[in-house]
Amino acid sequence: MVSNKVLCGLVFIAVSIMLVTAGCAEKSVETISKPQQQPAKPVASAAAEANKVAPAAEPNKPQPAKVGAVRVALMPRQDDLTTYKVTTESRRTIGWEGSVPDKQTFKENRNESRIELVYTQRIMAADPQGRAAAQITIKSLKCTSVLKNETRVDFDSSRPADANNPLAKIIGQGYAIEFTPDNRVPTVFNLAEGRTAVGGVSDASQMGLKILSPEVIQERHGALSLPAAGEDLLAQGDNWKKIKTFSFGLMGVKSFEKIYTLSEVKSTADR
Repeated sequence: MVSNKVLCGLVFIAVSIMLVTAGCAEKSVETISKPQQQPAKPVASAAAEANKVAPAAEPNKPQPAKVGAVRVALMPRQDDLTTYKVTTESRRTIGWEGSVPDKQTFKENRNESRIELVYTQRIMAADPQGRAAAQITIKSLKCTSVLKNETRVDFDSSRPADANNPLAKIIGQGYAIEFTPDNRVPTVFNLAEGRTAVGGVSDASQMGLKILSPEVIQERHGALSLPAAGEDLLAQGDNWKKIKTFSFGLMGVKSFEKIYTLSEVKSTADR
C-alpha cells in the first residue's frame, strides 16, 4: 500500500494485488506475484489476428557453467492442459484534510475493482527453446466494480440471477497468447469474437471489454517474473532482476527494481 499526503490537502491511496493459482488433475501450484506490464498490440480484425505470424525465437546466449545450476524457465509441452485461477484487486481512495467546502466534489470517495477469473490453458505449439502458443478458454468469472462509492458491477457467473448479464457471454469465450520462457506475453490474438460477444455501453459490458483487452491479458498471463533468456542458468542463491513501473495517478509514475532469489531447487517426478 502506498500513501502520500499533498500539502493542498489531497490524500491518495492505491493498492493492487494479483494472486495466481495454477493446477491440473495431478498438481496444484500457487504463486503470488506482481504482474509484468508489456506494451499492448492492437487487434485490427479477426482475419488479421488469425493470420498473425509469431516472430522467430532467438537462440539463447551461451552461459558459463555453474555447479548445481538449473535453467529457470517455462518449458511447456504441446497439448499440456492447465487450469488457472487469477484474482486481481485494486483500490483507489481520495480524501481531503483540513477546512474544505461542504460540497459533494470534496467528499471522500473510493474506487475499487475485483476480478476472479478461472480459465484453462492448452498448449497448441511449443519449440525447444520454450517459446509457445496457447489457447485460453474462460470457465467462470466473478467481478465487482465500485466507482465513487457506488457499486456499478456485481457479477457472479455461478448465480442463476446473473444469466442475462452481458458478462455471462464471456463464459466459454477465449483467445490465444504467445509466451516466452521468461513468461513475457508479446502477442495476444483471436480476441474479436469474445469482444464482440460482450461489447456494449453498459458498465458490465465495459468491464467485459477490459477483461478481454490486450493490456489486461498481458498482465494476467505475465504475472510470474522469470529470468531473461541468457540469464536463466542459475544456482541456488543466485539473483535476477526486473524493473516494474507503477502509475500513482496524480502523484505520477514510479519505477522499482524487483530482485528475485533462487532459494531452493527440488526434484519431482515427471508429469
